[in-house]
Amino acid sequence: MMFLLVINMTVSPESCYYVHSDGNDNNNGLFEETAFKTLEKALKMVTEDNIKIIKVIGVISGKDNENTGWAFTVQNTGPALITITGESKSGQESVVTTEGTKGIFLINGNSNILFEYITISGGEGSNGGGITIGSGAKVTIGEGARVINNKADWGGGIAIFENSECIMNGGEISQNHTEKGGAGVYSNGFFSMSGGRITNNNSNQFAGGLFLDSQGFCELTGGKINGNIATTEAGGAVILGSLDMTGGEINGNQANYTSGGVTVLGRFTMNGGKINNNQSMSIGGISVYGIFTMKDGEINNNYSYGAVGGVLLGINGTFVMQGGEINCNQNLSNQSNGKGGAVVIVQNASFTMTGGQIISNQAFYGGGIYIDEGGYLKISGGKISENHSREGGGIYICKDGNAIITGGNISNNDSDDNEDIKNEQ
Repeated sequence: MMFLLVINMTVSPESCYYVHSDGNDNNNGLFEETAFKTLEKALKMVTEDNIKIIKVIGVISGKDNENTGWAFTVQNTGPALITITGESKSGQESVVTTEGTKGIFLINGNSNILFEYITISGGEGSNGGGITIGSGAKVTIGEGARVINNKADWGGGIAIFENSECIMNGGEISQNHTEKGGAGVYSNGFFSMSGGRITNNNSNQFAGGLFLDSQGFCELTGGKINGNIATTEAGGAVILGSLDMTGGEINGNQANYTSGGVTVLGRFTMNGGKINNNQSMSIGGISVYGIFTMKDGEINNNYSYGAVGGVLLGINGTFVMQGGEINCNQNLSNQSNGKGGAVVIVQNASFTMTGGQIISNQAFYGGGIYIDEGGYLKISGGKISENHSREGGGIYICKDGNAIITGGNISNNDSDDNEDIKNEQ
C-alpha cells in the first residue's frame, strides 16, 4: 500500500517583510496582502530572524512612542545588512514620515541599514531631520532613496556623528533646511559619496550642501553637490575636518556673502573632480583658511562681485598647486575691490605653484593672481596665461606683497598696462 503525503507550505517568494498603513501587526508580514501595519514591527522581526529586507508600501508615519525625539529608532540590529526599500509589485510611492516635530530615523549602535527606492520626508529635529546616524552605526543611501523636505538646526537631511559611517552611492538629498549648518548633510564621522546628488538645500547660516565638522572625514569620488544655498557662507560645503576629492562635482551653489562653493578651515586634497559655476557677492569659488592641496581637477567658471572669482587664501591659509586647472573664473566688480580673477592671497597666507595652469581668468586687478600686503607667492612651475585685467594681467603684486618666481610660464596675459606682472614695490 502506498501513501501520498502532501504538505502545503506557504512561503514568501521574496523573503522580505512588508509594511502598509492598512496592514495589521498580527499578520505574518510575508506578503503585500498580509503586511504589517507598523515599521516598528518589521524592524523587530528583521532583528530577530534571517529575513533582512523590509518593503514599505504607501505612506508610513511614525509617532515617537518612546519619546526619543525620532519617529523610528533602530538600535543594535547587528552587523548584517538590513534593507529598507519601497520597491514592490504594487508600484505605489513609498514614503516614511513623522507625526509632529520629530526627526524620522535614529540609527544607532551596531546597525547596518541600506535605504533604496524610498522617500524620507517631513522630519524636524535639532540634529538630523531625516536620518541621524549615531556612534557605531552604518547607513547607505542607495539608488532611488530620497531624503527631502526635512528640517534641523544641524543636518537638515542627514546628521552623521562620531564613530559612524554614511555611504552615498545613489539617491538624492534635497530641499532640506537648517537654521545653522549642513542643510543637506552634517558630518562629524565618515561620509563617502560616489553617486547621487545633494541638491537644492538651504541653510540660514553655513553650508547649504555639506558641513564637515572637525572630526569628520569625507571621500568624494562621484556624485554632485549642486544648487545649494547658504545665507551667510559656503553654499556648497564647509570643511573643518578632512576631505579627499578624486571625482564628482561641487557646482552651481550660492552664498549671499562669502564662498559660493567651499570654505576650507581644515584640509582639502583635490586629485580630480570639479568645483565650478559657484557664485557669491564676495568669493565665488573657494575660501581657504586651512590647507588646500591641488594635484588634479578643475576649479573653473566661478564668479563673484567682490573679493575674488576663484580662490581666496584667507589669513593663515595655504594652497599648494601641483597640477589641475584654475580657469575661467571672474571677479565681476569694476571697482577697487575687483581683485583676483583666479586667486587672491591675503596677509600671512601662501600660494605655492609647482604645476598646473591658471588660464583665462578675469578681474579689475590681477586677472590671474592678486597678492595683497603680507601675502606670499612662490612659483617654480606651471603656467599662467591668457588672463585679463586692467592692471597686472597675470599677477598683481601689491605693496608689501611677497613673490618668489623661479620657474613656470607666465605669458600672453592681457591688461590695459600690457604687463604680465604688475609690481607696486
